[in-house]
Amino acid sequence: MQRLKGQEIFSTDAPPAADGRPQQPNPLPKIRSATTPLNRAFRRYTFRERQILLMLGDLLLLTSLYAAVTQTFLLRPSPSFGIFGVFVVLTYMSACWLMDLYQPSTFRPDALRTPLDELIDYLKMATSFVKALGLATLLIGTVSFWRTNLYPVEPKALIILGIGAILALSYWRVVFARVFVSQTGKKRVIVVGAGKAAQQLVQRVNQKPQLGYEIGGYVDDDPRLLGAEFEGLRVLGPCSALPRLIRLYDGDMVIQGISGAKTAETAQAMAESLISGIEILPITDFYERHFGVVPIHSINHSWFIYNFSDTHRGLYLQLKRIFDAIGALIGLIVFSPIMLLAVLAIKLDGPGPVFYSQIRVGVRGKHFRIYKFRSMRTDAEVNGAVWAQKDDPRITRIGRFMRKTRIDEFPQLINVLRGDLSLVGPRPERPEFVDQLKEDIPYYGIRHIVKPGLTGWAQVRYAYGASVADALEKLQYDFYYIKNRSIFLDIEIILRTIGVVVMRKGAQ
Repeated sequence: MQRLKGQEIFSTDAPPAADGRPQQPNPLPKIRSATTPLNRAFRRYTFRERQILLMLGDLLLLTSLYAAVTQTFLLRPSPSFGIFGVFVVLTYMSACWLMDLYQPSTFRPDALRTPLDELIDYLKMATSFVKALGLATLLIGTVSFWRTNLYPVEPKALIILGIGAILALSYWRVVFARVFVSQTGKKRVIVVGAGKAAQQLVQRVNQKPQLGYEIGGYVDDDPRLLGAEFEGLRVLGPCSALPRLIRLYDGDMVIQGISGAKTAETAQAMAESLISGIEILPITDFYERHFGVVPIHSINHSWFIYNFSDTHRGLYLQLKRIFDAIGALIGLIVFSPIMLLAVLAIKLDGPGPVFYSQIRVGVRGKHFRIYKFRSMRTDAEVNGAVWAQKDDPRITRIGRFMRKTRIDEFPQLINVLRGDLSLVGPRPERPEFVDQLKEDIPYYGIRHIVKPGLTGWAQVRYAYGASVADALEKLQYDFYYIKNRSIFLDIEIILRTIGVVVMRKGAQ
């Protein structure tokens, strides 16, 4: 032990052992493999840089595959060969992006141990690509058939191209995971602060080892916490020991798990780490970057003042309203045949009205009425409003299909035209649920600062919510959207919604 301002703390300079040899410093997690300059270089890549590298690999593989297959099966030279190749590559990569195949959840967490492990891992990865690239191949084949005079490629060439893309991109991800997600490629992290917010961060990172992070422990100036263990990791020392602990651990990143540097010594320690090339990231930024959420337990009222202001979004708000009106009008026209079939199917499925209306809470807490195709029995809420559950027995046969494909929500395009809804925004909830959630969840009412949407960030990133815990999780996605909303994010959400509908996931 040593003294710091009258308090006992754990020291990184341990007293010598009985035989006179120096003891090891406060225990750090055992580094399971030797660090080489190449490993260290790979670890320093940010997640965005790793995504770009993954996409560049896809681009190289798809381009090479297209050139090899079409040169083999091309019926005659075509001046549009290159243009069609660009279309093929972009279609495949867009399908991967829509199906989240560039997200960390698709990476395998550990280095493979046996050939059987490798085979199983490869088959699991290939299954995801069958869904994504299978649809892309159908689209490419349709265009090729439609413009045969410009793209004279035999049909079997497209089949070989699709199968080759599935196998090549799947195995590329297995190789990628070996480098960046295996133990030697994980970024080594120390967390500043050992409070509840930091502990929840460690728990969440430990649940997703495929993110590629290995957290070594905490530093905290509270002498009561030094040496304590939270989520399987120890408080290694005071914040002033951070630079030395980083050197001992060969660290790559520091996550600031406290709001601001509590002391001048903490600020100095973090500044020294920054100068030495260590990435320092506030806890809220880490959540946004890797989970697409704003952690409610790490913010306060002042955070909303600085992040939810609309003073710099005047043009965006104007464009969004135009975008909503045009998009809703086009949607009503394009989906009108599907909506007519839905009307017929509901009538044939059983007695009762075709449409169903509910009161929802909109922007600034204003109530409005939404319209949906009826997907439940007419007596579904005879005992009051309740959340829909998985395999809810109140849902009709045709209603289950409509909910999975989101067809039941098509009439809400009328609400978008009226200005009650936006195409993109937080999900509008019923007043009964809102009143309950305001009591149970801090800051819940703040989500009504923006207009609710037909689809949203929470809807495409999280499963259907049917509890207060789900509502809390989805609120963190809503806060991410409100803080980062832009035309580009709205377009991304609409495109991801297409992937959700195609995969028929998310709704109950």
